[in-house]
Amino acid sequence: MAISVKERIIQAVEQLSEKERQRLLEIIEQTKGQPESREFFLDFIKSEADPKVTLAQVRHELSSIKGNLSDLIIAEREE
Repeated sequence: MAISVKERIIQAVEQLSEKERQRLLEIIEQTKGQPESREFFLDFIKSEADPKVTLAQVRHELSSIKGNLSDLIIAEREE
């Protein structure tokens, strides 16, 4: 059985430091119910991005992830 998206999120959050968890919670609270939350999120990502990281490096890191997002979504919907 595939691990649910909720379980994967919990696992990812558990790996964060307390400071990182607090920052994540702040971001969630700031974006909750805001129509412009997409823009806020994109602005945040841009502000945190490291311009020294190349697309090739990102692809290399992501290549180790098993499966694909569409499979996860389909599996989650079937549960």
